[in-house]
Amino acid sequence: MGNFLKKQLLIMCLSACAILLFSGCSKSNETIATFKGGTLTVQDFYDNPKVKSNNQTLLKKMIVFKAFDDVYGKEISSKEVTKEYNEQIKKLGPNYKEQLKAVGQTEETYKKLFKQMLAFQYGLKANVKLTDKDLDTAWKEFYPEVSTQIILFSTKEEADKAKKEANEGENFSKLVQAYGKNKTLKETDGKMNFDSTNPEIPTEVKKAAFKLKNGEVSDIIPVTDPTTYQQSYYLVKMVKKQDKGSNKDKYKSELEKIATEAKTLDTEFMDKTIRKVMKKDNVTIKDPYVKNIFK
Repeated sequence: MGNFLKKQLLIMCLSACAILLFSGCSKSNETIATFKGGTLTVQDFYDNPKVKSNNQTLLKKMIVFKAFDDVYGKEISSKEVTKEYNEQIKKLGPNYKEQLKAVGQTEETYKKLFKQMLAFQYGLKANVKLTDKDLDTAWKEFYPEVSTQIILFSTKEEADKAKKEANEGENFSKLVQAYGKNKTLKETDGKMNFDSTNPEIPTEVKKAAFKLKNGEVSDIIPVTDPTTYQQSYYLVKMVKKQDKGSNKDKYKSELEKIATEAKTLDTEFMDKTIRKVMKKDNVTIKDPYVKNIFK
């Protein structure tokens, strides 16, 4: 999952957490919306979502998540859910259970939200139909695999020191061992091969790397984590790069991946797909006070 899309989905997921927290205060069984898979009542949401636009926005997201889960949830394996869940709680830290409890969640309900998040992502991709124009745009953005060495720093001060030493000719592998905070990268002397479709490498790092010539070291690259908003710093040395040439067919799968990612981030496409999925799930808004939230 791309970093930007993951950030947006996690925001939606956490918004749903807030909805579920509020829903515990409800005293009404009034039906807001019906689905093939069940109903959504005021008790599932909040005593009064009708007077605050932000609550209606949260309600809208909750309905969208449930509709996608109804239609595409069967395509999501428990293994996928557990993987995403574990990645997130790792970022929350050792007291993640207390943090979940603070927003009215348990491990079980939080995993359910991640399943809905993955179903939403799956549903968007399932509705993508690529055109030649989409692939041409992807070709302009695509860069083939490069060989690099990367250092991930804990602080800007350490990055500054390493950059200074690199400029003075210090062996880059030694700098990886002296300053790198990523254990896996240190074990390989920072060696990392990637192309422009690699989701594990931050976009900022990829863009900086592709501008380098063989043997060059980048400036310090600040990167903000899209989910925790914590900042880290990178240095990249270009070991070997290649020209992509003019044969698009050689990179067909990579181009389709780029074009699909771009399409799922398109607001018009997303809105059209949401409406299509809601229609398929026979979503009907029953509460007259929120009947126009999708208009």
